[in-house]
Amino acid sequence: MSRDNHLSQGVIEDVFYPRGVDPETGRMRYQRAPFQLLAFQAAEGARELFVMPNGMGADLDQAYASGTTGIKELMTRNDFGWFSLE
Repeated sequence: MSRDNHLSQGVIEDVFYPRGVDPETGRMRYQRAPFQLLAFQAAEGARELFVMPNGMGADLDQAYASGTTGIKELMTRNDFGWFSLE
């Protein structure tokens, strides 16, 4: 994923949730959630967190090219969750 000078420390994390204990191994089973978390810090110092569905890579690359405003517009246009961490 490309980044420009408007963004730094961008991180995309998959989200998993427990699905119970595997009876054969006794270990907890996890399933990937249908969304990911995108966290980044804008050059202005604001920290942002977005919740987005899986598979947004290409759209996100285009949004990164427009900086913080581009990502917020992508998330708003698609009605994704957006949180300021300030």
